[in-house]
Amino acid sequence: MSDILKKAIQSAVDGNPSSFREAINDALLDKIQDAVEIEKHRIAGSFMSDDVVEEEVSVEAEEDLEEKVEIEIDGEEDED
Repeated sequence: MSDILKKAIQSAVDGNPSSFREAINDALLDKIQDAVEIEKHRIAGSFMSDDVVEEEVSVEAEEDLEEKVEIEIDGEEDED
């Protein structure tokens, strides 16, 4: 058990609500900071692998362009 949680428990046993609240807030703040750091690393990792996503998008864009060209060609043939 962490020192912060031990402090919170001891404060609760001693009947000191302000010290208990302070210890719990410290524990929550530590957990939030850890979560933010983990998320930063996750985002940084996905940012570096962004090249793969761009390639997939460009392939999809080329397929859409080919479909558009086929539609335009079909449309031109109908007008003749």
